[in-house]
Amino acid sequence: MRVYIINALLCAMSICDIITMASYFIYILRFRIFDSPSTTIGYSYPWLIFLITHVTSSIALHTTSLYLSVIMAYIRWTALDRLDAKWINHGALKQILIFTALIVSIISIPTVMVHKIVPVMEVLGINETDAIGGGAKLEGLYTVQLDETKINGCALFRVNLWITGVMFKALPCLLILWFTIALIYKLVQMSEKRKILRGEKRDKEEFQLLATSATPTNTTRDEPSP
Repeated sequence: MRVYIINALLCAMSICDIITMASYFIYILRFRIFDSPSTTIGYSYPWLIFLITHVTSSIALHTTSLYLSVIMAYIRWTALDRLDAKWINHGALKQILIFTALIVSIISIPTVMVHKIVPVMEVLGINETDAIGGGAKLEGLYTVQLDETKINGCALFRVNLWITGVMFKALPCLLILWFTIALIYKLVQMSEKRKILRGEKRDKEEFQLLATSATPTNTTRDEPSP
């Protein structure tokens, strides 16, 4: 049962990595290899929707993989004491995946809220006539910038930085380190107990052997009568 849930979590992690790499592949093709010419400033609205989705989803999926690694470390640590723990049976797998995805989705909301899509001409502060006179194609093009409104201002941006640094990176890495150290410590303890048990068994066998060899035999040899 433990092997089943570990394999299932590894499959979930591989799916997260595959989706992340697919998103990066599209991003590199559109925004690096086949980027817009120098006379075009900005991108179309659908591509910027993809860009924000790519940024948010790649961070969220990577964080999901990290927390699934934490859960696997916890399962391995727990299974050494109890093979019937509730988080080891496959019935808890669905709950683990849903709970992890839900928590990561909630803490990823500020990443979306601190960005907004605006027209390029609004950012540059020019109108369509000035854009045509300058030789740049700006109509129907947009860019991404930080949302500086009162609701999503600097405070939310700082909160998002703390969430990204602590909840997405530092916390899962510390948890993995903690459970890994705890697992190694418990394995060392079990190894010491095994050595003690083997030593006691060996001493018992040697004692039985010595007791057997020290017992006098009562066998007599019959001599033939004259």
